[in-house]
Amino acid sequence: MKMFIDLGFNIFIYDNRFHGRSGGANSTLGFHEKYDLQMITDWVESKFEEGCIIGTHGESMGAAISLQHAAIDPRIRFVIEDCSFNRLDTLLAHRLKEDYHIPRYPLLPMVALICKILSGMVLKEVSPEEAVKRISSPILFIHGEKDDFIPVEMIEKLAANKIEGPKKVFRVANAGHAESFWTDPKEYVSVVRDFLKVNNLS
Repeated sequence: MKMFIDLGFNIFIYDNRFHGRSGGANSTLGFHEKYDLQMITDWVESKFEEGCIIGTHGESMGAAISLQHAAIDPRIRFVIEDCSFNRLDTLLAHRLKEDYHIPRYPLLPMVALICKILSGMVLKEVSPEEAVKRISSPILFIHGEKDDFIPVEMIEKLAANKIEGPKKVFRVANAGHAESFWTDPKEYVSVVRDFLKVNNLS
């Protein structure tokens, strides 16, 4: 996060519900969390002058939440998403096949029903790729090319759905899941700096 401090940004870091020191009975990977982030944005906005630049930078689940939040909150001036999935149901189907050699049906509909009962989450609505269609602010899409948890192909599906506003795709060679920064920190920081500068955000 030093790169943001060096650019003059203030940083707010928090634990998503059901993670770290935050409460909550379960995680919904953005279905409810996007509203948590909206409330955090309310608080951040109240601490600074009107017109301040507010952006989000998330990794993995945090990236998926950031995209879903930006789709409902026009105050977000930019999103840096690092290794988000494109759709939760697609990711779950992929993991079932890769990890357990189990087909999508009939298990996935059962999982969707359980999620609905336990958390109120509608599985098919946890879709960053649909959210991206509604975001006009600049988005930087980042993904490690050796990600063996969330396939790198998902970044292309996300980027393809960005139909309004600036976008940039940064694929990091030799990086596994959530390892892009640590694999090539110098290039990572350079790409983020250039992205913010080109879009008049720093």
